[in-house]
Amino acid sequence: MNIREIEYITIPISNQEVSRRFYHEVFDLPMITLPNGDMGADLRKMFLDFKVVDQVTPISFGLIAKDSMADIKAHLINYFVTIVDEPTEKQRTGETLIQSRF
Repeated sequence: MNIREIEYITIPISNQEVSRRFYHEVFDLPMITLPNGDMGADLRKMFLDFKVVDQVTPISFGLIAKDSMADIKAHLINYFVTIVDEPTEKQRTGETLIQSRF
């Protein structure tokens, strides 16, 4: 098997409106309706599929941004996002790879 891309990742959520606002406003992701009817976020080559579940378990993922670490932290604080683990930074061709939990 030769996997080239991931089409979607399912994100367990408890509240569709709160999740939509978080991913759209904090991460500036365009929201879409997926073919299966779920709400999701468009990441150009991949989708986040928001699935309402009874019990949400924490997930983690890394993000790539073109902003400085100081700007990223200020943005998260501005949106009242609780940072559980201090973000770490890896430089990659002018972008910042952020690994954290919020």
